[in-house]
Amino acid sequence: MRLKKVSAMLFLLIISLSCAKKNRTIDPAYQIVVDIGRFNSPEEAAMAEHKIDWSGTDVASKNACTEGYGAQELRCFLCKLSESDTNNSLNFKIVPLKRKLPSKSIILCNLSQSNLSPQIEKIIKNHGLRNKLNEAESFA
Repeated sequence: MRLKKVSAMLFLLIISLSCAKKNRTIDPAYQIVVDIGRFNSPEEAAMAEHKIDWSGTDVASKNACTEGYGAQELRCFLCKLSESDTNNSLNFKIVPLKRKLPSKSIILCNLSQSNLSPQIEKIIKNHGLRNKLNEAESFA
């Protein structure tokens, strides 16, 4: 299930970027934002797969792990696409969701969950996304 969600997310990104004009550049200063739940960092969340009961009810930990892993995959892809150095941690830096979002943000989150953070709710409201997000596994 986790791989399916990440694969679908990356597929949509690839499609949207491949349809973009060829002379566009991708700014590696964008930061990938994820909710890390109970974990200390996005990296810890991404590596927590074996610590999570995937058949259990701890949805926040499942989402944090999935999003952390997806962020790592997305960062790798964006670095390759933009010809940015993957060893430079500032290129498409992965950061935890906080009160103030970075000005250049790519946000990964499970939009079908009922307890979204206030920042995510504000984005959904400001961009009129509620009607587009009426089904599980919707992307915006």
